[in-house]
Amino acid sequence: MKSSYAAPVDDFLTAIEDAAVTRCDAWANDCLLDATVPNRRFRRRGADEIRAVYAEWFAHPNTLVGVRRWPIPEGEIIEYVHRFTGPEGPREAHHLHVLEVADGRIVADTVFCGGQWSDAQRAEMDGA
Repeated sequence: MKSSYAAPVDDFLTAIEDAAVTRCDAWANDCLLDATVPNRRFRRRGADEIRAVYAEWFAHPNTLVGVRRWPIPEGEIIEYVHRFTGPEGPREAHHLHVLEVADGRIVADTVFCGGQWSDAQRAEMDGA
């Protein structure tokens, strides 16, 4: 079931798939990104700052696998695995976003990322 906040979330997911986050207009100008990634946590404020982070994370077209979306009163929670091929070869990463939406834009994005995994790392994890 899609939430009433689905439009900017849809735009964000499409931008990830298309490696088009620099052209994505899903974020409010004062949006706060709170990102937890392997061994660190950081914050960025503003749509342009968020686009810059995500332009690095999603620099190549992605296939989203296992997308799950949960509506919450203030927006959506989304989970997915994104697969892409970059200069280091095929990669995969697992993300979970808690997105707050107001006035048709994402106003807060709390994201958890498990890091990027190579095919060899995925095989090792699958075998464990």
